[in-house]
Amino acid sequence: MTSLLETLLDDVLLEVISYLDVSSILRLRRVCLSRCSIYVLTNNHILQTSRRLQQITLLRVAWIGAYNSSLLPLPDQPSDPDEIARFDYEKRLIQATRLHYNWASSSPLPSRVQVLHDVPASATWLFKSRFLLMMAGNQIVCWDLGLQHRKSKPRLVWGETLRGRSPTIEVAPARVGESEGLLIAYASDFPKGSSQLFSSFEEDGSCSPPKVLPFIDTAHEVKTIGMNDSELALACSDGTLVLYNVSSRRRRCVSLTEETVPIWIQTIKSFEDFVLVARYRNRSVVLDAYHLPPSIEDESDTTKQPGSVHLLHAQTTSISSCEKSTSATDGSPIYTFQVLASFSDCIKCFQLTIVSEGLHNPPEVSLQLVGDDHPTIAGQSREPHPSPEIEDESSGDEYDSDSTANRISHPLQVMDMALGASGSRAVVIPISSRTNDRTLWGYTKLENGSLLRRPWKFLNDEDSTEAESLRGSDTESTEPYRDLLRRHACRVLFDEVSGKVVVAADCQLIVIFDFGVLEDMD
Repeated sequence: MTSLLETLLDDVLLEVISYLDVSSILRLRRVCLSRCSIYVLTNNHILQTSRRLQQITLLRVAWIGAYNSSLLPLPDQPSDPDEIARFDYEKRLIQATRLHYNWASSSPLPSRVQVLHDVPASATWLFKSRFLLMMAGNQIVCWDLGLQHRKSKPRLVWGETLRGRSPTIEVAPARVGESEGLLIAYASDFPKGSSQLFSSFEEDGSCSPPKVLPFIDTAHEVKTIGMNDSELALACSDGTLVLYNVSSRRRRCVSLTEETVPIWIQTIKSFEDFVLVARYRNRSVVLDAYHLPPSIEDESDTTKQPGSVHLLHAQTTSISSCEKSTSATDGSPIYTFQVLASFSDCIKCFQLTIVSEGLHNPPEVSLQLVGDDHPTIAGQSREPHPSPEIEDESSGDEYDSDSTANRISHPLQVMDMALGASGSRAVVIPISSRTNDRTLWGYTKLENGSLLRRPWKFLNDEDSTEAESLRGSDTESTEPYRDLLRRHACRVLFDEVSGKVVVAADCQLIVIFDFGVLEDMD
């Protein structure tokens, strides 16, 4: 008798398999292989069907479909035809799955740890999970971490001395023309009212020394710098926000509200016709969304009033990259961000939505606690309702006793946090109110919006099992830097795709953790 499975076309089976996760595809491959060995002499129909399914799981097109439907943070697919032909979809998905299992496990462990000693740094940036840029005084240096090779060691690639004293600096990945690399923008006390741009691109497998780009005249002192893709945002002392596109050299300006103090701006993100500004105000964080003029000639026609929402009593925020969609009713664009915010007693995850209401009206801004049905709209500032409690696998830890689907409670303050570009993973440096120690936590946002917290137990003296496991791997011992991180950890960088975490301490110590699993899955 012919089974239904035997009658299905290969295209139908490919479509079904493309929606399976990596573990299910590999399990199907193993089962089919074992069935082929069992039924090789007994059942010809089962043998043919098993071989057919096994061959489908080996097809490149099946893994391309699974790659496109996966919800895991994955590397961007290349655009060059030659690079696409070399792109191993199966291997990338397997690595992402192994990283997910490790990151969300009860005791996540890095597969490699590297330490940089005696490296003073007031600011740090991570590019392509490989190049680490550090700022100390007016000196900026680039290190090649070489984390893609197990035996490679960090090496200094280049250094650059910036003019002036105590410069304000920002570094971000950008695309200029056909080249992808870094934009380095800084403003200092000389010359006044201007900002200098550098660009650095990946050449021959390494990060090239920065090349000087033209000065950008702002006429007023630059207080805060933000960058997104190839757009530079400069918050000036006169309350204006100057945006400069490096690729098109288009320049636009928008007037900030009178209550906005440029030096208290935390984050600036520009995207198409909007700019998002996160600023501190009265022990809270305010998120302002401004319309941007299409050109400099239209600046006088735009409204100065932004759409705003308030995060009452928020200490620190981290904002993900923007996701754009289209409204089903009127076709207007909708921009969505994930916002991780720390409060005095918990960490919460929000979804920020921005919708255009026309060029001459403030954008419609709403902030909704993940898992909550009561959004906070523009002009309001309230605490969203908590959602029902969920069971956390690490509930044995006393700090998780009040965890809910959209918040993780803890009696402490947060030193720094880093949210992944997709908003699905994060790293937090909390400070215990009891011992004043600084610890490290990893967060995962589950499919239902729940926050899952995982403390890094291998940094704890009391947990010898994780420490011994880490010392047995291809990594440096945790002993030299464990106490230093507990007392001095102050900044964190995070690449959620590769699982690279860079922790900087104010004792001239930088520790690089690699949570990605490099070996192939069986």
